[in-house]
Amino acid sequence: EDMAGLTLGRVARGGFTVRFPFVNTNPRFVVRFMLTNRGSEPAPYRFGFTPPEEATAVPGPRAAGTVPANSVLFLNASKDVVTVSGGGRTSTAASLTVDAPPEVIDILLQQINRRDGSTDTVRYNVPDR
Repeated sequence: EDMAGLTLGRVARGGFTVRFPFVNTNPRFVVRFMLTNRGSEPAPYRFGFTPPEEATAVPGPRAAGTVPANSVLFLNASKDVVTVSGGGRTSTAASLTVDAPPEVIDILLQQINRRDGSTDTVRYNVPDR
C-alpha cells in the first residue's frame, strides 16, 4: 500500500485521529468522553497523551478499547482514561485514534462543574466528513 498519500493524523486502516488540547482531570469537575459508533462494526480506539512540563500522564484502564457497533461509549476522563500528576497539574493534551470510518463516529467531550452544575459540551469534528 502506498503510504506517501496519507496525511498527518490518518491511520492506514481507514481510521482517524482527533486532538484535544485540554483534558481536565481536576476533581472539581466531571469530564466525560462520549464516543458514538453508528457503524455495524466495532471501532477500536486508543488515547495518547502529551502532559505539560513537570507532569506525567498515566493511561487509565480504558485508555484503549473498543466502541461496540451501534452504541455510545461513555468514558470518565479521570477514572477511565488518564491520571495526571506532578507540578500541581490537573490537565493534559490528548489524542484519540479510532480505527473506523470517520462518517460513523461522533466524539463529544463534556465537562460538568460539580459545584454549580454548569455544563460545557464540545463536539469534535471528525476528519473527512
